[in-house]
Amino acid sequence: MNMSKIVTTALSLLMLVATAQDVFAQRRWRAKEEVEAGGWQAAYGNELTEDDAARGAVESWVSLQTSDRETIRTWAAQLLRQSISLLVSSAGPDWADNFGRDEQREARRFSVETIRDLLGSRTAGAQILVSGPVEVKAGVIEYRDRRVHEIMFMPYIALRLKYGRSHRHHDRDGWRSGERDYGRYDRDYDNSGEYGR
Repeated sequence: MNMSKIVTTALSLLMLVATAQDVFAQRRWRAKEEVEAGGWQAAYGNELTEDDAARGAVESWVSLQTSDRETIRTWAAQLLRQSISLLVSSAGPDWADNFGRDEQREARRFSVETIRDLLGSRTAGAQILVSGPVEVKAGVIEYRDRRVHEIMFMPYIALRLKYGRSHRHHDRDGWRSGERDYGRYDRDYDNSGEYGR
């Protein structure tokens, strides 16, 4: 009898731990779904703790606060290339010819500034830049990890094809008009390089 209570208690604890891990995974998944809603193709960086975010340490070898420009550029270029390849696989390679070096450089610079600002203030959010035929969304998602009782952050760069109001496009919600519905974002970015409020 005593042994069965111990086994039952042990199994209950294991189930509780498994449930807590599942809740964490669901929160992270929901945050990613929000980023990708509306046809965005997103590439994600590593999960960061609050301490990592405060230091801007997006990789073990990259800090947005202290690393040299070339190291930061390499990290951002890698994340941007991942998003480009996701967009190519969903939209086809034809559009990529119009998203040249200058647009990619502008997208990289915009993404690094946005992610650096958001991680520095340890807040989630995103900003959008229209660059050639593509809209670039750079941001940080935030969710709580119950295993370590800490808020986690994850930077990302997402791309989608730019559509005018008269166009229609298909996203995971079905066909809809091209009206802009970006949800809530902390700040807007205009092409002059200034942040609007």
